[in-house]
This record gives sequence, C-alpha cells and structure tokens, in this order.
Amino acid sequence: MIFLINLPLGAAAFLCALRHLPRTQAGDKPRLDIPGMLLVSLAALLVIFPLVQGREYDWRRARHPAR
Repeated sequence: MIFLINLPLGAAAFLCALRHLPRTQAGDKPRLDIPGMLLVSLAALLVIFPLVQGREYDWRRARHPAR
C-alpha cells in the first residue's frame, strides 16, 4: 500500500527535476568537505546512538524536579 503513494510522487519529482534543473557541468570538480563530513557524522552518532542503545545501557529520561 505504501507504494501507491510514494512511487507516483517519486516519479513526478524525478520528471520535474529532469525538466526544471539545469544540465550544466562545473568546470572543475568540487572538493570533498572533510570537516563538514566529520561534523555531520558526529552529529548523527550523537543523535542515533542514545536512541538505539539507551535502554541497553539503562539510560533513563531526564526528569524535571517537581516544583
């Protein structure tokens, strides 16, 4: 059932991209952004690791003290 929505939307987005995005090529190759890649990898690790391993390490939700 999920493909009844996603497949037509993806096909429409692909066709729109072919029609509206320019077909130019850059003169020189873009360089790999190593610091940005490391920063995004670290951010993903810091978000995903607690979500996946939190219960195994018995990490509990932070509770706010009663006022």
